Amino acid sequence: MRAFPYSESRRMEQVTRQTEPVEVPVPLSEASQWPASQPNEMRPTFEEWLRRQETLLLSTDGVTVHQWLRDHGVPVEDGAEITPEIMWSRTRPGRYRDLLVDRRYARESETDGLPKGFDEWEEHEQVEHLRRLEDDERIAEELNPHQRPTFYVYYGDPMALPGAVRGLTCRMWRWEPEIPWKPVRDGEMTCHREVLARDILRRRILVTAIVTIVRVEEIGGLLSPRYVVRDAEPVEAARVLCAEATWRDDRDPA
Repeated sequence: MRAFPYSESRRMEQVTRQTEPVEVPVPLSEASQWPASQPNEMRPTFEEWLRRQETLLLSTDGVTVHQWLRDHGVPVEDGAEITPEIMWSRTRPGRYRDLLVDRRYARESETDGLPKGFDEWEEHEQVEHLRRLEDDERIAEELNPHQRPTFYVYYGDPMALPGAVRGLTCRMWRWEPEIPWKPVRDGEMTCHREVLARDILRRRILVTAIVTIVRVEEIGGLLSPRYVVRDAEPVEAARVLCAEATWRDDRDPA
């Protein structure tokens, strides 16, 4: 029987494209230039927030913070120092020893954000789940201290972006509706943006841009990751551009 031409054996060098690295200038930066090491200017410190609360309570209800806390079941004496732990204890259900885990449980309970059958889980599973939610939120805030606009990028197959974890800056792709009078969404996919293809029938475009992942969410299980990203800052994008220039194949368009 005659073999199909596609089944003939070939050496690996014949079916793979050889790419040689090109020497390009390596971008240099300092730790203070990276967003994750910069303070969150949009978020007040606890002391600033407490002063605002004191002013608001006195002007609207005519009570002090200590009186307000006692009205909410927190035993605190006048003149006692107000700490974050005391403020958080106002909403604590007292279910977990860990303060952060207990506070997260209270927040998720109020918004019905707990998974179905959560009460039937083992306690260590509950604690791990709640701590992961708390850590994800904290890390996402640290990766976006200036509160740049965030948006979603979906990938049905986790292997489409192997090694894509929070904090990583990389190039991503997505289909967007083609709107002639507004070619770019505000603060979305704008860092070194390129339009790669157009779907005329469905009026959409395939775009690529450099983004930084601030959170990885599981939708419908592990097979459908959803990435919460923001446009990369210049110091972050410089590393990706350097890698692309280093390993660019001269046979590809620049």
